[in-house]
Amino acid sequence: MDEKPLVSICTTAYNHEKYIRDAIEGFLMQKTNFTYEILINDDASTDSTASIIREYEQKYPHIIKPTYQKDNQYSKGVRPMAELVMPRARGKYIALCEGDDYWTDSLKLQKQVDFLDNNFECSFCFTDFKTIKSRTGESSEVLYSGKENIIELNDFLRNSIFIIPCSIMFRSEYRRIPEEFMKFSFGDLPLKYYLATKGKIGYVKGITAVYRKNSNASSWTARNNNIESFNRVSAENFELLNVVNEYTEGKYSKSIRVAIKRKRVQHLIGLLDNSSFFNALKLYFENIKYFNIRKSISYFKKMLF
Repeated sequence: MDEKPLVSICTTAYNHEKYIRDAIEGFLMQKTNFTYEILINDDASTDSTASIIREYEQKYPHIIKPTYQKDNQYSKGVRPMAELVMPRARGKYIALCEGDDYWTDSLKLQKQVDFLDNNFECSFCFTDFKTIKSRTGESSEVLYSGKENIIELNDFLRNSIFIIPCSIMFRSEYRRIPEEFMKFSFGDLPLKYYLATKGKIGYVKGITAVYRKNSNASSWTARNNNIESFNRVSAENFELLNVVNEYTEGKYSKSIRVAIKRKRVQHLIGLLDNSSFFNALKLYFENIKYFNIRKSISYFKKMLF
């Protein structure tokens, strides 16, 4: 019988033959004073992703525990991470990483476990990270700019805090996500909001991971890179915030109204990329009540230049 791990690393992969080695190597390089398991779901990849995972499984059978789907589950409406991988987790904590992202800090897991062990009020924690555009190789660092390393849900709702799955560790007792949070086309934002209703959010300083943007044609970003999908996803963002409001019985309604207003402005500014000058001007005057002076200036700069 294998020793029960303290951390379960949960991973999903689909046609990630160019990237899956980086992900797995990032897991295996972790230096910890505890045991961990690596759970990978290959969603019926049509390239060599599955064979690469099998190669690692043979070398590390006591650590790497994959599942290989015969049919693509995502296309059937299944959420592989939430429904196929996380329920298998045996650890006290769950660390997330998609198969096209990877970790760069060998102490990532140890730092986050130490933080959660010492901050019982936090349901999850995150770190700084780097983004890489797969097509161009252009990279940038994303650093948390807040003053506090423990964040309340009110502050999370009111401020734009960019948190990616590969930087997250959370308590596995919250791995069963309520149905109302599972109906959206995107997976990580509902998870973050749900976890934030269960406790405070912890920040662990330092870049520990790399997030690849547009890694393949099946990525979420690529699938939603058009005006119709952009509008649909924006509408889902508003609906998600209403779900949070209902789930918390209106306790954070003021902050949720602020969040909806901010997302509406972000949506309008995003529409500029697909609008003529006159349509953009029309959008502005139809929604002027949502803009403060700073956002108005930002809108007009983008519209004019």
